[in-house]
Amino acid sequence: MNATTERPEAVLFDVDGTLLDSVPLFIEMSAELIRELGAPPVPEAHIRALMSEATPDLLLKILPEDFPDAKQRVEALMAANMARFMERYHQESRLLPDAVETVQELAAGGFVLGLATSSGRALPFLDRCGLRDHFAAIVGREDVARHKPHPEPLLLCAERITRDPGRCMYVGDSLVDIRAARAAGMTAVAIPTGTSPRERLAEEGPDLLLGRLSELPSLLAT
Repeated sequence: MNATTERPEAVLFDVDGTLLDSVPLFIEMSAELIRELGAPPVPEAHIRALMSEATPDLLLKILPEDFPDAKQRVEALMAANMARFMERYHQESRLLPDAVETVQELAAGGFVLGLATSSGRALPFLDRCGLRDHFAAIVGREDVARHKPHPEPLLLCAERITRDPGRCMYVGDSLVDIRAARAAGMTAVAIPTGTSPRERLAEEGPDLLLGRLSELPSLLAT
């Protein structure tokens, strides 16, 4: 965080790759769909890079350009597998280290907390770990027409917690999280626990680049 940045009133979080260790599962499921389509295998690093950019129609971008009937086949496969994949997402994803302690410390420190995620609002992990009541607002993909890197999810979250975006901090693991925070006028905090390596996050120029989530409460206490 630069020296001129005011202490925020609110801390907003991304979910996947920031609080929840779900990125490996997304990569595994993408690779599984690629196999089912009969397409050539794709390096994990390439899938991660596309996820960090929040590329629309991720599977279509992964497939070769000349893949036959790509759009129709991907849509049919996604429709057939969505319920199964969502069940795995909710059951198998686990919290990242320090997530519970960090959220609890920030809440105890008087910060208003919120979630702005590209996933849906149904997040059973919040109930399993007892964190839901710490978040004053949760904005999911069903709440907005435009998704990150557009600032709409972040701005809606700030509106719901009645805080000026300029007094909010947004914590995320991807390039689009940084871009969305910047577009919303929020302090952009990045953490290399999801889709993007530390070096790539640094190139994007966040206000603060953490090594791990647990660094945040002590930094905000100073």
